Amino acid sequence: MHAQEAQARLATSSSDSDAVVQTASIIFALVATPVIIIFHLWLWYFLTLAVFLISGVLGAWLATQVLRLSTAAQLWFGGLVVAAALGAEAALYVTGLWVWVLAALMAFLVGAFVIFFLGHETVALLSRRRR
Repeated sequence: MHAQEAQARLATSSSDSDAVVQTASIIFALVATPVIIIFHLWLWYFLTLAVFLISGVLGAWLATQVLRLSTAAQLWFGGLVVAAALGAEAALYVTGLWVWVLAALMAFLVGAFVIFFLGHETVALLSRRRR
């Protein structure tokens, strides 16, 4: 008889803890989901803005350089080169490939920073050992 009561209490307490875990999981999901969505939208907005500004500046610089070269060399196809460059830039936006271009650029910058940082630390370590 006592064993059955102990088993009943254990079953009740485990179902209570299951209910608490389930309730906590639901509350976490209800709170975390909007936070994650808002964070991703915020990140997407600023990445889009940054890529737009960088691309605009690079596109303007590229167009200026091509026009300078075409004016200096009196080439008639300079306008076509500018149109092709700006068309390629527009194609990056339309196809969504700018995300991959940005990812490659960020990977390059992070890699360059890590190589520079590690190289600097390695040189400092080697120069300390030589002393």
